[in-house]
Amino acid sequence: MPNTSHDLFRDVAAIKKDNPDLKVLIALGGWGFNDNNTVTQPVFHNLVSKSSARKNFIANLLIFLRGYGFDGVDFDWEYPGASDRGGGEYDGENLALLLKELKQAIAKDPADYLVSFTAPTSYWYLRHFTHLAEYMDHVDWVNVMTYDLHGVWDSDSSIGSHVLAHTILTGIKEALNLFWRNDIDPAKVNLGLGFYGRSFQLADPSCNTPGCLFKGGGAPGECTGSSGTLSYREIMAIMDKEHVEPYHDTENAVKYLTWKDQWVSFDDIDTFQEKISFANSIGLGGLFIWALNHDTPDFDALQGVIHPKTLGSYGAEAEAADHWRNAPDGDCRVTDCGIEWYEEVFLPVPLDYLFPDPPPADEADSEFTLKLDSANNKDKSAAYNDDPDNGAFGFVVLTSPEEVQITLDKRDGSHWEFLDCFDGGEAEHTVRMTCTNDASDSNCHKIHLGRGVPGKILEMPGGCGPGRYAVAKSLEVSANQSLPQHLRKRGIESVVYDLTFDYNFHRVPRDLGKTQVRIDYSNQPGYWDGVVDKAATHQRKRDLSEHRNNHKRWLEEAWREDMHGGHLDHDELHKRWFGSNVLDWLKGILGGGFSGEVEFKYSYRDDFIVKLIEERYGPCNINGVEVSASLDVKAEAHVEVDTTYGFTLITTLDFPPDLSNSYLFFRNRGEATAKFTVDALATATFRSGGFEFLSADKFGAAFTVPGILTIGPNFKLLGSVDGEVSVSGNLQAQVKLADWDVRQTYPVASDEWSPEAEKEPSRSDMPCQDWLNFINGKDPKILSTDFFS
Repeated sequence: MPNTSHDLFRDVAAIKKDNPDLKVLIALGGWGFNDNNTVTQPVFHNLVSKSSARKNFIANLLIFLRGYGFDGVDFDWEYPGASDRGGGEYDGENLALLLKELKQAIAKDPADYLVSFTAPTSYWYLRHFTHLAEYMDHVDWVNVMTYDLHGVWDSDSSIGSHVLAHTILTGIKEALNLFWRNDIDPAKVNLGLGFYGRSFQLADPSCNTPGCLFKGGGAPGECTGSSGTLSYREIMAIMDKEHVEPYHDTENAVKYLTWKDQWVSFDDIDTFQEKISFANSIGLGGLFIWALNHDTPDFDALQGVIHPKTLGSYGAEAEAADHWRNAPDGDCRVTDCGIEWYEEVFLPVPLDYLFPDPPPADEADSEFTLKLDSANNKDKSAAYNDDPDNGAFGFVVLTSPEEVQITLDKRDGSHWEFLDCFDGGEAEHTVRMTCTNDASDSNCHKIHLGRGVPGKILEMPGGCGPGRYAVAKSLEVSANQSLPQHLRKRGIESVVYDLTFDYNFHRVPRDLGKTQVRIDYSNQPGYWDGVVDKAATHQRKRDLSEHRNNHKRWLEEAWREDMHGGHLDHDELHKRWFGSNVLDWLKGILGGGFSGEVEFKYSYRDDFIVKLIEERYGPCNINGVEVSASLDVKAEAHVEVDTTYGFTLITTLDFPPDLSNSYLFFRNRGEATAKFTVDALATATFRSGGFEFLSADKFGAAFTVPGILTIGPNFKLLGSVDGEVSVSGNLQAQVKLADWDVRQTYPVASDEWSPEAEKEPSRSDMPCQDWLNFINGKDPKILSTDFFS
């Protein structure tokens, strides 16, 4: 970064003031840094080659990190040992020495700095990382550049001048196999995502599918200005300007776009999510992105990566230095420093109305989860988003006897500490943990109460798995007894265990006491204050104003105090949290300003194109004549959906659950229209088969309790298109696919309640066909179009 002001380093590190959970690392190197005929190319080689040079570099690096407030360093050496990149014979071996000596120096430093390095996917370059397994012993993770697998450079290789996607999933899998052959832990591997595409100029514009020939790099973008590369922002602008839509290669989790004689491959929300699903399925540790400045002004690509969460959900500031935050294990250290706590851990909400018959407080263990969905909020301010009464929220409480359920969260006073937990899917996980207290007051033994570890409900720390609650399968002594630096510094030498858990709640024993569940979920104004927090108006240990009207913080702290502080007996706990008749509250809130015409809190509008059929036949030689045929069927759709909902579940963990103390209201209205276009050469009769036209994943408002339920405004538009079109035919049909307004309450509303449930919700079971246009066809027609919502 020549001619860069030192203030930039401070400004970047200062972002942590807005988000204390953020870690900021300095990256050293890069492709241009290691280019031929540059003064910087020999820097890495000279740095690692001598012990004295490594020692001086490490000392200066630590001074730099401390001085500017960085949390670590990433080495982007492209590439050690590569003869075409100025590499030396012993670069790979010397890099291992640098990483080892740096980690040794960090162990003596008060700060536990992070260390990572960047690695290629190409065997040509990766083969020079000669001590790959040893590197991993001294770093926190490796960033694997799972992009640029193909480009114009292929013309000089055995692949040849063929257009191929640069982030093709099959190529990514083959590249990662190079790491698995070296026994690299997937949890320490980050998958690279590219916010740009690799482009080509086609040799023949009529041949525009993967494998066709290219002349050279694509036209330079208006901003990037480089042939063969287009930023995500430039690709989106081309789609708007040229009125073209991408092709989605679902097998390889990539999209490509073609117009005129140009071709570019790239990723968007669909393929980002497909790649993330793949990463989760093999247990990769995380993601990294190159590069944010290639995104649109609205950060559409980044939104596609974090979907179904929204950018606003990461933007709230802490209100004060002591603001409670949900941090992944490893980001926070909880200790009493050898003295008494100033005050009992403080739990959330006056617990007046939640469960009908909880176990005695001194024998119970329980925890809550509160999630807010800012996608439903019109006001994106931090204070507004903190208030669950303003947007969609999900609140979950499980309570059981401690023979059935225990907490492993240090914020609840657990002495267990997780060493390597990551946020994955709902499959089985195995993570390491250790007990940090072997004194007589240790609570680590509670995991063995009742029937032992298998089937125990575990209250997990934030960031460890996709949900707050999991179910234990086994606890075994780990083959890996290494401890992190912060525990070694405290002199802890406890045994490290492998904890295996999943989300199969069928395995929870039923004969040791009931597990009670309460779940509240709504996007309707008033539902939080009127239903979940109704009891708070009667009794508050601490006034809400002390928390600057932050419902989330107040709720968390009130619940912790009541459940883990030991202040409540059985009756008090019953009155506060579980209540005797939740339906009375719901009747009350429906009668008090909660009329049948409830406010629609979430609206969705979108225009998109669905490719139903895309087929090419031939060319075939029939009696000396070359014959080709094609068939394209697409729908240009417009969808409008409004939805509002409220849900309260109070039950026990039985299958099926007893829903007698539960309530749901739901209203969804909207319409979907589409223009179908059919183009064909030669005569064709076609049947698209069943397909999903639109799914509720567009809403981004689903709330999941892994292993128990998934709640959310769920809407699917399904259908099929069958038809016949003849030589050089074009058929267009404008249809209304669906028009609906559904209102439901469960239990079914009585005369006492409003809104009244409609027994036959209004919806369109058959489409309304507005007009047809036939062009150059021999009796073209649509045989049938069937859609339903």
